[in-house]
Amino acid sequence: EEEEEEEKEKNDEEIKYLTEFLFQTSFAFLHDLDSYMYLSAVDGLSLLVDLNAKVYFPKILNMFKDKSYSSEIRAKIAEVLCRCCKRMGELAFVWIDLLLSQMIDSTRETDPIIRSCVFGIIGELCYVLKEKIAIYADQIVPLAQDAIQGEKADRFVRRTAVGLLASLLRVAGHESLQTMPQYLTAVRRQLVWVKLNDEDEICREHAIGALND
Repeated sequence: EEEEEEEKEKNDEEIKYLTEFLFQTSFAFLHDLDSYMYLSAVDGLSLLVDLNAKVYFPKILNMFKDKSYSSEIRAKIAEVLCRCCKRMGELAFVWIDLLLSQMIDSTRETDPIIRSCVFGIIGELCYVLKEKIAIYADQIVPLAQDAIQGEKADRFVRRTAVGLLASLLRVAGHESLQTMPQYLTAVRRQLVWVKLNDEDEICREHAIGALND
């Protein structure tokens, strides 16, 4: 029995070593300019979250917030977070408070690449969590509205913010209509404004598509 316990501890240590090695190797490949290599790294990191979300999801989230990395690397880390949310499905709800709080912090950054990534991640959450996202509408909707109205100089931020509102409107179910009517009204009004007034064609297309669904 004592030998079995020792063997188990040894195996646990080996697994811990191997998973950490895979994490470090995958993260290193995020820096590779070859799209095949970095996309493989995205897959590898998201698989590690499948194996041990408690350890690796917060770790990847903190890496996204780390400003010592370049915007390009942080954008690739954002891809990992989107992939993780998609793979976790409704289990992502366990992490939504932590994820949203850190994303909200990141919207205060001036880098348009990072701001675009934030709205992309939250938009992915909308599709994954569907009606459950409704209880966070009071945090999500104003963020997107501020970006659409305040980012005249950067169309990419506006595009992802409009895309987020479109995602929110598309996934809102019957229950959501009862729990967040004021926010759905605000979303529709904002999308109508974009449809009629935004100078960017892609922003307008996002809005028209969501309003027509």
